[in-house]
Amino acid sequence: MSSRDFLHLINAHRSRWVAATFRLPAQQLSEFTDAPTPRLDALRIASTNNPASSNNTTIHCTPTLIKTLANLQHLYLHRLQFHWEEIAGTFSILRTLVLSNLRRGITFDLIVQVIGKNPFLEHIALINIEPDPQTPPPRSSHRLLPPRLRIFRVVGSLNSLENILSQIQFPPTLEVLVIAGRASWSHEDGPLWIKMISPLSLTIQRLHEACGGSTIYLKYMATCTWKTGTDTRGFEVGIRNMNPAVSLQCFAPVANTLHCTNGLPHLGFVTESTYLEDDDLLAVLVSIQTVTHIQITTEGRNFQIARFMEVL
Repeated sequence: MSSRDFLHLINAHRSRWVAATFRLPAQQLSEFTDAPTPRLDALRIASTNNPASSNNTTIHCTPTLIKTLANLQHLYLHRLQFHWEEIAGTFSILRTLVLSNLRRGITFDLIVQVIGKNPFLEHIALINIEPDPQTPPPRSSHRLLPPRLRIFRVVGSLNSLENILSQIQFPPTLEVLVIAGRASWSHEDGPLWIKMISPLSLTIQRLHEACGGSTIYLKYMATCTWKTGTDTRGFEVGIRNMNPAVSLQCFAPVANTLHCTNGLPHLGFVTESTYLEDDDLLAVLVSIQTVTHIQITTEGRNFQIARFMEVL
């Protein structure tokens, strides 16, 4: 049975739908958008087209679809676009907004606009959002995110992360913060990351203490990650494609703002012995005064513990 035949069979029951998940070719979207779904609460749509072409696919917003969107509380979009200028004001009761792999047809200003019109949002995820390179830079407004927000996740290039994080402030209700940055091995990446992360020090401090501590991991594939030990609450901030010493230096300013007195949660550091051969990395590690314990894994002849202890 083709997806078109399946949609034809289930369309008769649309009046009872409260949640819908579609993974289908973009050219079949009209099968869904042209008929009313008055009770729909949660909508997930993902394109199965080739990524290069589906990122240019726009969902045609009929009056019927706009009525459906206005009732949504949970929206998930993957590789599909709306005419955002037309429907940005349509959403008003969203609790979940997850946008992934959207390139072109959207701007960070429009995303912030949508977020600002939905005061009940609890979960926001922006994954690999890359507006058209010719799009004007966002207006830095430092808008406070919705007061009920519990989860915020953002993944993408450093420029895209900076564009969105420079416009927002996190409420004290935030329980989960995930930031995954993709650098480009450029000398400009380090200062950009520090500029982006430094304003988050109070949020990171609060989640660090609430979760009983956190750990910085410097491991394989040029990835440096700082995170708490639980997935249900806390933070995970990571960067890849960056020189190990530079990536650790990016965390140092915020790590040194942590309270460092008896009884407060620990800050750990975990790495492999091969990284201890880098004098610049050792110098950065020593500069982080709030580290309370260090774990080093060794392999074969890469045993640099004695040299490491001399530096300490």
